[in-house]
Amino acid sequence: MVFRASFLHAFNAHEWKRATKLIEQLPISLAWGSNEQHLVMLRQWLEQLPEDIVRSRPTLCLACAQIMRTVAPQQMLQGWLDAAERTLVDTLNNDADEPLTSEQQREQENLLGEVLAFRAYLISFQTEGEKALPIIERALKLLSPQNILVRSQVSFIQLLVYYTSVLNDAATGLHHGLQSISQVKEANNEGLTNFFIGATSCYLLGAGQLHKVQQMTEYGLQFQQNHDLLAIHEEAWSLAMYADVLREWNQLDEALKLILQAIAFARRSSTLSLLLNAYSVLIHTYLSRQEWDEAQAALAQFDAIGSKTNHYLFSLIRSHFTIVDQARLWLARGEFERASRWAKDLERSEQSCLPYTREREEVACVRILLAQQYPTLALRRLQPLIIRATTSQRWNHALEMWLLQAQAHQMCQEEDEALAILTRAVRYASTEGYIRRFVDEGAIIAALLTTLRNQEQRTRPTPYLDTLLTAFPPETLPAQSSSAPTSNTEEGHITSILHNMRLSSKRLFTNRALLKPSQDGS
Repeated sequence: MVFRASFLHAFNAHEWKRATKLIEQLPISLAWGSNEQHLVMLRQWLEQLPEDIVRSRPTLCLACAQIMRTVAPQQMLQGWLDAAERTLVDTLNNDADEPLTSEQQREQENLLGEVLAFRAYLISFQTEGEKALPIIERALKLLSPQNILVRSQVSFIQLLVYYTSVLNDAATGLHHGLQSISQVKEANNEGLTNFFIGATSCYLLGAGQLHKVQQMTEYGLQFQQNHDLLAIHEEAWSLAMYADVLREWNQLDEALKLILQAIAFARRSSTLSLLLNAYSVLIHTYLSRQEWDEAQAALAQFDAIGSKTNHYLFSLIRSHFTIVDQARLWLARGEFERASRWAKDLERSEQSCLPYTREREEVACVRILLAQQYPTLALRRLQPLIIRATTSQRWNHALEMWLLQAQAHQMCQEEDEALAILTRAVRYASTEGYIRRFVDEGAIIAALLTTLRNQEQRTRPTPYLDTLLTAFPPETLPAQSSSAPTSNTEEGHITSILHNMRLSSKRLFTNRALLKPSQDGS
């Protein structure tokens, strides 16, 4: 590695200016997909640099904060940004005999804009994440119009703020996420393009836009295939999200193959955020396959990777993406006491800092309440969650909550209410081809779907309900439940959708033959 040799030479010779300049020149993409080994190495070096030199160089402070964002404590990151902002503001307000030239003024303002943008990124993960927005506005006024890479990052930060904070506006957030992809495409940065496609797809999945995720991730894979294969690990973002869509469409074998391939690529880069994302999809896949031991092993890997990041960031990531799966796994394995203890500990602990994170924890608690036969309490806790999810138009999360709500009403012997809610869920889910969301809920939903189909078959064909019931394991279906589809025009439409899904995945796997990881990366 050329950088390492050059840096070590400057470092050992105490050529601090040269050493710091090398760090300042590291590519910006490193800040958004940092290699684990690089992070450990860089942190060791940074801790040995004279503090006065680091604090006096705003570009270096910003580089340190960006590169070390996943492993350094929040206080350290904020310290670097404080030092950078203070130095830049003093420079811009300098009334010395030699004022800045117009070019120097623009350079310093642009750098201050980058510092503010990254400060907004850190704030977006805090309790009052919406406070990042005025800082973003300041940053955008300072950033050079030509600084497309940082502007694309600002758009992605806006996605985080609108989606996860009290603003609770997924539609606006996703608009900014899609904008970040367009901007980084314009800059022709392959690594960041795939990062933003993958990361935005995570939130599109939450919004229930399965076909949009399929479209975007297929583009990401084609984009990568037409470019440098040495950077192939970047496409693991798209692979992982595509796998999760296939899983939801009940193509479990294809999904497992694809996510294992994504993990193989991710391991070659040792990129922490990428590995966490891929393992969260692997956990989903094993749960859908009812392979509990494999799911537990994948969750252990997820936690092992997360232990290498800073505690604050990992606690958020875990709550976002795996806390509900952890509860599902405990219940599937009969570990009811452990699940109950976790829920009680959560009640005694401080509330999670982000409303979205707290929502996911609440959904996990609702699942545990239902397993404990407390449906009335579960309904009480679900109500504000459903309002929040539907207000934000996060339809995948709303769909999950509706199915839990239907189960709770059925447990309360309120079948009419359960069927009304289930009808609403089916109406939405049919447009995106959801299957596993229903099947993974088990016997109560299978029984309700059977009743709903029997009612609707009196007046019209039920191809989507037939498709759902066919996907359930026989042992979860009520006795004498027929899942044979009826023949009609609507069925032809549903069959066509499912056929196109399978063709799309088949085409993807054909293309993937060119991109198999080497044995040492498997």
